[in-house]
Amino acid sequence: MKIIEARAGIKPLWEDFNRKSRYSSFLQSYSWGDFQKMEGVKSYRLAFEEAELKGGFDAKARLIGIAQILRHPLPLGKSYLYLPHGPIIDEKFDEEEAWQILMKEIKKIAKETKSIFMLSEPKQNFDQVSALKKSNKHIQAETTLILDLSPKKEEILSQMKGKTRYNIRLAKKKGVEISLAKNLDDLSIFLNLAKETSRRDEFKLHPDNYYRDMFKNLSEDKMIELLLAQYKNKWVAAILVVYYGDTATYLHGASSYHFRHLMAPHLLQWRAIKRAKKRGCAKYDFWGVTKSSDPAHHWAGFTRFKLGFAPNTSVTEYPGPYEYIFSPISTLGYKGIQRILGRR
Repeated sequence: MKIIEARAGIKPLWEDFNRKSRYSSFLQSYSWGDFQKMEGVKSYRLAFEEAELKGGFDAKARLIGIAQILRHPLPLGKSYLYLPHGPIIDEKFDEEEAWQILMKEIKKIAKETKSIFMLSEPKQNFDQVSALKKSNKHIQAETTLILDLSPKKEEILSQMKGKTRYNIRLAKKKGVEISLAKNLDDLSIFLNLAKETSRRDEFKLHPDNYYRDMFKNLSEDKMIELLLAQYKNKWVAAILVVYYGDTATYLHGASSYHFRHLMAPHLLQWRAIKRAKKRGCAKYDFWGVTKSSDPAHHWAGFTRFKLGFAPNTSVTEYPGPYEYIFSPISTLGYKGIQRILGRR
């Protein structure tokens, strides 16, 4: 195998490989990389092809691996490299060899960008790769809940917790109506609700432009939808759902505390699940839950909410994260500062 920096013309091949992989992720999609670029985060795309294929990428080429690497800036001109849900490598090929080839190219990028370490959070297990060490730094959720959409809608509904089904029916009975956002202007509805939610639940939001850029960029490839819940001409809840490969992902949600008795988020999720099934998705990813049984855990509330839709589904745990350190002293200093700030 050999690895080449992706260039014009490779996008269809890249997306085809990504979507068909069992480790497929929208975080490794071209659209996500383009969106990150809009946020000032440069992406480097490396593609594996079989050694016997020579020259540029063409219609006959077959990719056997991809790695979208994001450069995150740090103070003093330094940075770190990040592979969200990547790399993705065809399991038929030797992972150790693939990583040796990949690290050769990544080291060049690290030198160019003054990166002090690389963090990889793949869905794929690379525990046997000697160059990598486990890390305790997480950016994406370590565990998630993925609902199987293959059963009929009635069966999916019947498998939910009784309280969840009750709340779905209650929202309908109360007159909550669900609609799809028509354009970018409708994102302001989500933003207003998200700000209320962040104040209530004490978490930090991205700047408004982050969500606008994401929605605009992913919409171009029909990868994202904004579902809105309305009650008597008032917007009471909203969720952003990303579609990629065979998976729909519940990425962000927001709701009004004043209308919590309407149970609008339950109806929103049910509508999103049905839309995902209609679009041909095989899975619905709730995007992060905790395995902790501690009721005081900061993820306990929304984990209970999500588990209500799939109580018989096993929690999915990802194998990473992995790290490769380029500058031990700088990395040690960075990790020390992160601990002082209370970050992982």
